[in-house]
Amino acid sequence: MGQNDSGDTRVGQVAAGASTGWRRLALTGRLTLREAEERRAEFLSVLAGTDPIELDCSGLDVVDAAGLQLLIALRHSAERAGKAVRLARSPEGALRAALVTAGFVEGGSGKAIVSHDRFWRGEG
Repeated sequence: MGQNDSGDTRVGQVAAGASTGWRRLALTGRLTLREAEERRAEFLSVLAGTDPIELDCSGLDVVDAAGLQLLIALRHSAERAGKAVRLARSPEGALRAALVTAGFVEGGSGKAIVSHDRFWRGEG
């Protein structure tokens, strides 16, 4: 583990740092089946902490169905542990494309995300 210039702790491709009381995870690179086991281990270590979790997915280049499943599992595990989890912002880029393709949200490029689930709209 090391630190970058902003003071975020780096764990693999997940950066963790404080953001108004939330443990912020800046996910970068790929969130796919190929990386699933490594990412799962990283997510479990974050869940071991006590802070609520904020996910910044804007640095993701590729997200597939396994990546979406990991995010859903992280969300459900956090909620079962009594921890809040939220997206740092409305999904964009690779995450947005994967959510649209999988049918979790409606809204193509340039359109507002439509979903009954506030989480995927980036609203908590």
